[in-house]
Amino acid sequence: MKEKRLLSLLLASMMLISTACAGKTDSGKETTDTEALTSIVTDITTPDDSADTTSADLSKYSAWLGDRLSATVDGNTVSTDNGTVTLAIGEAMGVETTGLRDEGYIIKTVGTDTVIVAAKEAGLDAGVRKYAAVSEKTGSYAVNLTSGLKIGKVTLGGADISEYKILLPKAAEGDKSFQATPTMAMETAAKDLQKYIELATGHKLPIEYVVGLNKMTDAQVKENCGNGIVILADPTAKGGSSIKGQIEYVDGKAEEIGPGEMGTESYKLTVQGGLMRITGGNQRGCLYAVYDFLEQCIGWRFFGGDVEYLYEAEELNIDDIDMSHTPTFAYRATTMPSANDNNNFPKLKQNCFNTTRYAHSPEHGYGLGSTYLHAHTFATQLEKADHIEKGKLPYGDQPCLTDEETKEYIIDWTLGLINERLNPPFNTRIGFDTVQVGCSMNDNTNFCKCNNCMKVIRDTSFTDLYLGFVNDVAEAVDEAYPGMIVNTAIYFAARKLPEVTVPRDNVSIYYCIQGCNQHTICDGLCAGYETTLGTNNVEERSQLEGWTEICDRIYAWHYSTTFFSNLGPCPNVYEIYEDVTYVASLGIFGYYAEGSSTETNNFENLKAYLFCKLMYNADVTREEFMAMIDEYITCVYGEESAPYIRQYLDMHQQSGDAIEGCFINNYHYPLDMMDITYYRENYDTMKDLFDNAIRYAKDAETETKIVNLRLHMELIGLSATYERDYVNGTAESRAEYEASYKWLVDTYKAANLPGDRVGTAAPDNYDLSKNPMLTFVPTLPVLSKEGRA
Repeated sequence: MKEKRLLSLLLASMMLISTACAGKTDSGKETTDTEALTSIVTDITTPDDSADTTSADLSKYSAWLGDRLSATVDGNTVSTDNGTVTLAIGEAMGVETTGLRDEGYIIKTVGTDTVIVAAKEAGLDAGVRKYAAVSEKTGSYAVNLTSGLKIGKVTLGGADISEYKILLPKAAEGDKSFQATPTMAMETAAKDLQKYIELATGHKLPIEYVVGLNKMTDAQVKENCGNGIVILADPTAKGGSSIKGQIEYVDGKAEEIGPGEMGTESYKLTVQGGLMRITGGNQRGCLYAVYDFLEQCIGWRFFGGDVEYLYEAEELNIDDIDMSHTPTFAYRATTMPSANDNNNFPKLKQNCFNTTRYAHSPEHGYGLGSTYLHAHTFATQLEKADHIEKGKLPYGDQPCLTDEETKEYIIDWTLGLINERLNPPFNTRIGFDTVQVGCSMNDNTNFCKCNNCMKVIRDTSFTDLYLGFVNDVAEAVDEAYPGMIVNTAIYFAARKLPEVTVPRDNVSIYYCIQGCNQHTICDGLCAGYETTLGTNNVEERSQLEGWTEICDRIYAWHYSTTFFSNLGPCPNVYEIYEDVTYVASLGIFGYYAEGSSTETNNFENLKAYLFCKLMYNADVTREEFMAMIDEYITCVYGEESAPYIRQYLDMHQQSGDAIEGCFINNYHYPLDMMDITYYRENYDTMKDLFDNAIRYAKDAETETKIVNLRLHMELIGLSATYERDYVNGTAESRAEYEASYKWLVDTYKAANLPGDRVGTAAPDNYDLSKNPMLTFVPTLPVLSKEGRA
């Protein structure tokens, strides 16, 4: 009877999956029910471990499920008092799985027998964990679920998507126009469109190069190519440069090669009558059109950190589409690694990050181009200037800004750097690979106080002194290399508006916002509180708005993390919305969010995603922003774990709101930013939330993410309860505290997370003679009182 029940069960599963894949195997051969059933019987009754490695591959999943259900395990079968659960991958049980994505699975129960079938191990891992979660929460071992099916049918402009070709232009003889030949970024757009359509539907659309495509009407495309997805550059663009009016010599004649009406990153996308057209700005427009189409029309999400998600749908009908977009900020950058690798950088629509060369490759449309030296450049520029004693050490004292020899040295050094980068082996091009070079003060307040510098400051301001120096460097750069921008950081005292000096047209400015991270830049809530670095967000807002009136190329530099402690994240996730949308309302050129290099053990990946989304499109409501957070947490951590992570995020934010006054994330201690009383009172609840989130993690990889996310909560919670539960605790509370601390130390070491600027370091032992915060973060930040935990 058992064999017969399993036979019926698997037949039902097979019929279900065949709806999506039309009964085809990978080779395209149709399988009959008889062939499939024979395979099923063989695998169920006489598993052949020598035939493949399926049984060995499944052992860890059956062992995990057996442990979770307190059941016995025999190979790939888990037996409980209520029945059996049999695991399989691919064709091992005769079930057609080509209609499943890699993360997909089928759970089917008939009577007391259940099967979990997946195409890949990733799907089986997810299926096993889903079965455990659902059976535990419902109290029933009978579970019937299908997840990760490829989209059954997609029609595009009235025709099935399988009938489409992706079309790129090929130059006709004598046609030397920019639009006649695809850029490498357009080819990347075509390949990524092909890739994600195939992952979603199983159909791999061919990519074809069509002579004269750039001059064809819709009717001509249909007549010559059939149903097509046409990818073309802006017809008004003259070339691939990001610099308006840039000239190059083509066949001995001077020609403008700058962007056209759509600039570098805008696009227009239409779908109608069996045809999809993408027309993009001359660098990244087509790429962004493809990614927006995949997100808005197909259901893909690109969350960064290699987390990609596809919403399930039986059928999609895409027609009468008219999409267009121009990014909110022309310059968009973060330092968070989850958004900065080769795979995620273009999908999250960042377009500049220092000197990360792959991010500015022609394959990815260059973006805005990298910056030769990013900030605090004087130390590097003067490191070998023997005549300037204080310029030798990196991040040393500031140079004299009225010394002509110093200025000439920096000018010569800067021109030499540009020349070096424009030639082999770098071969960068202004307007393509790069657009600016840095000229900025060092990262300290040790400014020159000579008579000449002090006279300029007394007569005008420090900003005038500093900006005048930068202008002189920019003038020399403009004369030697037209189109090259000189970038400077408005930092410390230089944030105040100049009295008389105005930035040159080829100067761009990072305005470094240093007021307060407890409140948003624009809410005015800092008023009435004591300032920390001599300023607050009320003053910062006024100054930033003033700078926008005298400079067209302002970048807002946002410090979004806690640099000295990767286990002390700044509770400012919800404030991101007001900060970015306010800056966008000023019409500012760029936004730069500087975050942590350590993301997996706090909410930095979420912050990176939110910054990227808003920098690209700040025209969203707060409700839509909060929905982005909900979606991210659900898709990244899984729907079973998401409610617990979401509740903790709320509590994490509330712990910051409970602080009275202002704080600055890269100067204050974690418990200056997250209320110690709040964490002490809610620590047990937080532990329960993480226990549940880990228990119901959607797969092993996600479980590790949640464990790492827990690390910061445990450090802050243990620090907040140190006096209560350990120093003054009972024998029972001390034992529990010691066990939790040991787990924190061991897990942090095992995670092998990258260090911070100052360095959170796991202790070498389990000594609790002082508060854990002082052990993990031995270096006190500038503004904390000595001994403050």
